[in-house]
Amino acid sequence: MTVKTRITEITESATLGKGKVFFTPTGENGAEDLLEVEDFKYNLATEKVEKKTSGDSSGALIASIVKDTKCNGSIVCLSPKFQVARFFDMAEAVTDVSQTTSSIATTFTARLGRWIDLGKKTLSAVRVRANSGKVFTADPDTEIFTSTAHGFLDGDRIYVVNSGGALPAGLVTTTLYYIVNKTDNTFQLSLTLGGTPQAITDAGTGTQTAYEGYVEDTDYELLEKNGKLKALVDGGIADAATIYVNATYATQTILKLEGATLTNRAGVISFEPDTDNGINIGFEADVKLNPNGDWQMIGDDLLKFTIDFECLLSANRNGLFTKYDYSGLSAARAAV
Repeated sequence: MTVKTRITEITESATLGKGKVFFTPTGENGAEDLLEVEDFKYNLATEKVEKKTSGDSSGALIASIVKDTKCNGSIVCLSPKFQVARFFDMAEAVTDVSQTTSSIATTFTARLGRWIDLGKKTLSAVRVRANSGKVFTADPDTEIFTSTAHGFLDGDRIYVVNSGGALPAGLVTTTLYYIVNKTDNTFQLSLTLGGTPQAITDAGTGTQTAYEGYVEDTDYELLEKNGKLKALVDGGIADAATIYVNATYATQTILKLEGATLTNRAGVISFEPDTDNGINIGFEADVKLNPNGDWQMIGDDLLKFTIDFECLLSANRNGLFTKYDYSGLSAARAAV
């Protein structure tokens, strides 16, 4: 008698549709609500080893042994809560990094074409200037400022800063001025390129310093909401230059994902169908969760993301997963 061994695979794919998904991480009590899901799918593959008395379909079956059974699937989550989005980001924790109203006045190292984090979110009144400047004195009668070998050129943009006293009346530290009528050791300031010199009515007190000022979208790009700045390749900021940033920011609640610390998440997943729309099959399994694809956003709002899952063998389930019929029939357990 000739005995032929053959490996066969039986697959089952099901789309359960809309509903709610809950997830209980391994070792924790209580399920987290992933909110509504647009689609819940699973795929079951069973690999069998069959032995027959001959190699064709007419041979008598001697034995059929299940060699391997696997189940996996995917979940499309709609408008999930922030604290649940960490599953997608493989984040191990969510940290409160909320800020209270204050200001930034410090130096950073600029990198051409690369974003640097300014440390605070939702910035306003941002001013970016060089870190080193030229000390000057002011003559209110001529509106001329004197600074030996200052090196400025007509058309250069300038911020003026005072320490230990007050700026000459007529100058404001938050205003970007243009150099006009420069000589080797003197210059005047104007509100416009090549414009009329700015009037001042006194010489000020303390120390006055002029700094090269940088312009947004010319020298740098700024993401005010995210608190990030990038020196532009064709702008006036040199690579690795030390820049000085002034800005204000408001009180804001900020939760930070401590992401990319995990490769997957293990726990129990439960799908409750939307019975109002005629969906009756529920699903429960011990699984590993994995992210799949990119965030889908509308503006600044998280719209949806996809999570893949792989079912794990569980003694509690008598196999890989349990299906429930919500139409009034008893639970049907997967025979795997």
